[in-house]
Amino acid sequence: MIAFLFNQSDGNENTPGIAPIKIITLSSSSKKIMQSKVILKKCLHTPPWEWEWENLNNLKSEEIAGLCKIMGIPHSGTKNEKIERLKTASDVRHFLHNQSLESLQKLPKKLLVENAKKVGKASYLNKYGIAAALINWRSECQRKGKEVVRQSREYAKTQPKQLSLF
Repeated sequence: MIAFLFNQSDGNENTPGIAPIKIITLSSSSKKIMQSKVILKKCLHTPPWEWEWENLNNLKSEEIAGLCKIMGIPHSGTKNEKIERLKTASDVRHFLHNQSLESLQKLPKKLLVENAKKVGKASYLNKYGIAAALINWRSECQRKGKEVVRQSREYAKTQPKQLSLF
């Protein structure tokens, strides 16, 4: 596989537009890295309940930890524990998708208890308490994920710009 690396113009008249800086042949390990990038890009641009879970096994533990951070859930543990945590959070996020506190209160308590237990929230409360705990969990996860994305973008701004095509 051949990849072209490009350097973006820095505004200097000596480097107009985008100019190729090198052409490289990729090894099998480089192909695996690019495959990981494609999987990560798909994950970042689709809701978690639409992820192809079998592809996550091809990612490194650190990459899965990054997905956990973006989902706003704990990112420690083994690779399989992280994947299971992602699946569980994805299931509950899908359940909570487009739900409000009022709409959750209309659902059977058994369903609320089941989802509250999955994410470690109090399941012994009344329906209102469980529904509120689930909504708060979703909001907190979203807040944490947005903060990770914001920090990542800030960090990326400080790095030299380089485009890669594969």
